[in-house]
Amino acid sequence: MLSASFMDKNRVFKFRIVSPQPRTRFGRFLRLVALIAVVGVFLGSASILAIYLKYAPTLPSFDSIDDYQPIVGTRIYSADNQLIGEFALERRVPVSMNRIPVLLAKAFVAAEDQRFYYHGGLDYIGITQAIIDKIIHPASKLRGASTITQQVAKSLLATHESYESATARSFTRKIREAIFARRLEGVLSKDQILYLYMTQIFLGHKAYGVQAAAEHYFRKNVWDLNLAEMATIAGLGQRPSDYSPVSNKEAARERRGYVLRRMAEEGFISDAKAKAASQVDLKVYPREELYLKVAPYFTEQVRRELVERYGEKAILEQGLNVYTAVNIEYNYYGQQAIFRGLRALDKRQGYRGSLARLKTEALREKFIRKYRDYLGLSKNETLIFNAQKNYVALVRDISNNGFIATVDVAGNIGSLPLATMRWARKPNPIIRWDTHQVMNINDVLKVGDLIVVHKVSRNNVLQYDMTPAMLAALPAAGNFFALEQEPIAQASLMAVDPRTGYVSTQIGGYNFEKSTFNRAVQACREPGSSFKPIVYSAAIDKLDYTASTIIEDKPIIFDDPDNAVRWKPGNAGQEFLGEITLRTALKDSINLPAIRVAEAVGIEDIIKNARRLGITTPLKRELGTAIGSSCTTLYDLINVYTTLSQYGRRRDVIFIRRVVDRYGNILEDQSAPTDSTLDLVSRLDRSYTELVAPKRQALDPQTDFLTVSLLKNVISEGTGIGASKLGQPLAGKTGTTNESYDAWFFAFSRNFVSGVWVGHDKKERPLGVNEQGGKTALPILVDFAGKVFKDYTVKQPTKIEQPDFSPPSGVVQATIDAETGLLARPNTIRRVRAWYRQGSEPTEQAPDKTKFNPDQDDPYRIDTPL
Repeated sequence: MLSASFMDKNRVFKFRIVSPQPRTRFGRFLRLVALIAVVGVFLGSASILAIYLKYAPTLPSFDSIDDYQPIVGTRIYSADNQLIGEFALERRVPVSMNRIPVLLAKAFVAAEDQRFYYHGGLDYIGITQAIIDKIIHPASKLRGASTITQQVAKSLLATHESYESATARSFTRKIREAIFARRLEGVLSKDQILYLYMTQIFLGHKAYGVQAAAEHYFRKNVWDLNLAEMATIAGLGQRPSDYSPVSNKEAARERRGYVLRRMAEEGFISDAKAKAASQVDLKVYPREELYLKVAPYFTEQVRRELVERYGEKAILEQGLNVYTAVNIEYNYYGQQAIFRGLRALDKRQGYRGSLARLKTEALREKFIRKYRDYLGLSKNETLIFNAQKNYVALVRDISNNGFIATVDVAGNIGSLPLATMRWARKPNPIIRWDTHQVMNINDVLKVGDLIVVHKVSRNNVLQYDMTPAMLAALPAAGNFFALEQEPIAQASLMAVDPRTGYVSTQIGGYNFEKSTFNRAVQACREPGSSFKPIVYSAAIDKLDYTASTIIEDKPIIFDDPDNAVRWKPGNAGQEFLGEITLRTALKDSINLPAIRVAEAVGIEDIIKNARRLGITTPLKRELGTAIGSSCTTLYDLINVYTTLSQYGRRRDVIFIRRVVDRYGNILEDQSAPTDSTLDLVSRLDRSYTELVAPKRQALDPQTDFLTVSLLKNVISEGTGIGASKLGQPLAGKTGTTNESYDAWFFAFSRNFVSGVWVGHDKKERPLGVNEQGGKTALPILVDFAGKVFKDYTVKQPTKIEQPDFSPPSGVVQATIDAETGLLARPNTIRRVRAWYRQGSEPTEQAPDKTKFNPDQDDPYRIDTPL
């Protein structure tokens, strides 16, 4: 150490050199530590900078809340804009920030990140605590310390990249997540980060975000939730499946209590409110898949069309809003009509046997226990029957000379009377079912059989035909059941408003959950006689055929020497009427006249006419096509009859009215100007678009009207007469293929077009003897239309009258003799009114049948088959 004493200039300076003190070991250690710390800080900072420079460019840009573009699925709406289905990878329903209750946000903070408003995205205190806990308890799992911001960062990375990379258990992923979290904290407010969190978070059962969760669990909007419901949703964040209020009610209740206590501890609510909310008995709903419940076949058809136009990724992620043409009520009527029609058909086809036979009492008791568990019944709980559902029953006994079977439905004993199961003969498609009814239950069932039944009342049973002995055996009280079985035949139904082209109803089968195959658009089946209007309209247009044109109904043979093939077409019943009018040939759906007409027109022109009217499927260039030998779809035939209903103007039927993206931009619009859901501007726009669009006149209006007038005879007195009970001015056509593999019926007015197909998916079995379009398909359409043609908005439902077809100019009406097609005399018994192009109406009077004419061939029609 150097020291000195300062004196004046006359004095001498004295210096003393002091030797340095030797350094201690501890001092050297401190210097080393300090040096290492400085170097460590430098290297650490450099490393952090290097890591940041390496990974920061790989992160998505996010500069404001406006950059938030969540994955949103496509929502499907009905004709009256009700939600009927969703397609999404993540079922998310974004709502604005001001719609989310502040108390719900506080519930998430209390449950997930109590220091959320104080940290900068990374909770260093939480991280330290987690590490200390791991050191103290090495066997325990490392406690998570992710903040709400980090969870948002992870979720957004998954959206921009992939779920796998954003959730991978790797050091790299944690680094990128931390950097992104800090970046979010720099550009967003805490409330904005919390909003992203509550919109992105997975909350179980395919629900992402608080609005989707509120809709799912409580069937409410998020802004309508009470405190107990908010705490329940806030408690789902960590483990949605474990805390699900649907599948784990007790765990959900405990978790809700924890969230409420934390809210009270943070001062968000009072202890009293927390206690009260923890005791609320919540009404929770299981996840409801609208897609399967409302109109599944229709919605699936819409999905296919959307995927074809926009791609599957866009449908699942881009938040499209799709407004369709389906009428929910009509679709329900159609599905119920198919249920009833196929069940009635199935009973005519016969009973295929029990589900199983349990031979021992031990097996029977075990089945009853298991079935009660399946139905969700507790030990002593009594089953409350739903009259709309079928149940599995165990046959316990057969008594009263085979008139009554005692059955056990999940521990509920009841009676199965013979009267409710007389249809249960062995299947045989070549014999009439009504002449081979069951006379004894022992011929069908045995004790121990498992069968399908549905609950009926005693009054229902009394509606069946019963002998006095059957009536005497009927118990005075108790549970009563009727024998059922699942139909094996299928059916499809479509209905269209021809003025707009809107497909109001489309049912593709008996049960969508068992078979998604849409028989309305995907099944190509032989149309039978329902194809004939295409043939006759071509003849009226090309050859000027009229209702009075005489056509031969006589046997005909076609030889093909090149292929050594002979074709001898026939009529149903193999009867031939000789010379008949075109009117009679069409209304009674006789095959040979249709073939002769097609031969006169030419098969090429028949096919051209089919294409103009709406048939898109391949058609065989053979005369058999005239009577339906070429397969087509219900969808195509609906196009044909829609065109006929509109005086020959072709209007494609549509499932989708308009598609709007998440920003409100219209991607496509096929709405009709009369669509009541459109605003005034949109209506004007659609009116102009339709006005300038080129018209497609597939058929001359006069030809079309004449064809329709003939098809009205089908309903009034022909093969479709069963539809006349509707009391509407309908036209239509039946169709039946060889051996009754397919049955069809179409009916239409100016405002309504509908068609039904019935058959088996595979051509392995016919529908049965006498199963034809007028018996099998027609009742389904009549059942459906009977509901559609009623106004249920008034106290007493009233019939909605359908407008009749008005003749276009140049068409006149004449009264003719139904048999000859000539002008009717005053004393003609079978007088009918028929329409003609002006100048083509008959001028000659029919023979006077009250006078004998020896020159007339067979004047009394002695040779005409009965």
